[in-house]
Amino acid sequence: MRFIDSNVFVYHMAGDPKYGDIAAQIIERIEEAATSALAISQVCSYLKWKKRHDIIPIFLGFISGF
Repeated sequence: MRFIDSNVFVYHMAGDPKYGDIAAQIIERIEEAATSALAISQVCSYLKWKKRHDIIPIFLGFISGF
């Protein structure tokens, strides 16, 4: 099982122009993954900081699929 750090989620969910596509490819290739409550919290905090509150429920739904 692979561990996914918050950076991969942030780049994917925020649509980062430099790393967003690579992050999406990483997530698509992983069939089983683990993350931590800290990583989830970091992603949600980043999205709040960037005023992207609308993406947080999508992210949490996405995470529940792992």
